[in-house]
Amino acid sequence: MAIIHGNIGHTVSQCAVKLLMREVRAITPHPAEAAQLKWASTPITFNHHDRPENMAGAGELPLIVTPTIANAKIKHCLVDGGAELNILSAWAFDQLQISWSTITPAPPFGGVTLGAIIPRGAVTLPITFGTPENFHTEYISFTIARVNLPYNAILGRPPLYKFMVENHYGYLCMKMPGPNGVITIPGD
Repeated sequence: MAIIHGNIGHTVSQCAVKLLMREVRAITPHPAEAAQLKWASTPITFNHHDRPENMAGAGELPLIVTPTIANAKIKHCLVDGGAELNILSAWAFDQLQISWSTITPAPPFGGVTLGAIIPRGAVTLPITFGTPENFHTEYISFTIARVNLPYNAILGRPPLYKFMVENHYGYLCMKMPGPNGVITIPGD
């Protein structure tokens, strides 16, 4: 099984691997990390009210959502908890009307299509889920690339962690804590 990996062609140093292993095995999180996990104690549950009326394709269809990215609703965003990288299509970036001069260089990546993909660059943008009464916004780093996929964006593990998301692939919905309770985002 192929996964989207952000460092194709770049070796990871033994020092970086040891540092990551220390962090993974740490019993107490670093205070700066713990402070970033707003609403981490909010319980998130799924029940029969979350179940869609039509369960055809349950567990087989991908979870597709429509977040607000940089103040624009971006449809056809794949939620991929197995991906290490967040991808924004060059077409979607053009629709946001953000200057290409704001992007920074990004390394090639693979696992999306055959071979390595050379991205146009990277950019950090705000993503918002929810309603005006209860919303959650985080700044997420995207790699911008011309990829031949039916998605305008792919949201990988990093934003799912930042948003403290729980996905239910059978019900095709995701939930996250918000300032006024749990935010439920049904799949498109």
